[in-house]
Amino acid sequence: MKRQEANKLLAKMLSELVDKNPDLRFGQILRNFGFVYETSVKINPQLPAIETETVYWKDEFYLESEDLAKRIIGPTDISG
Repeated sequence: MKRQEANKLLAKMLSELVDKNPDLRFGQILRNFGFVYETSVKINPQLPAIETETVYWKDEFYLESEDLAKRIIGPTDISG
């Protein structure tokens, strides 16, 4: 699969997810369905997570579109 094909597939997937999830904000859709990658680290395990959790967003500037599509829908569903 070429980059432009993967970009179009990702855009189509996003459009469908927006239609199927009208109550979610766009950022929630990106995060909940794997378009962006984050990790969280508890700074103090004795306090509630909301008070001590730090979220790190992975810089995926160089992530190829095909690799992102594979992460979201699985490698076997993408033919190239």
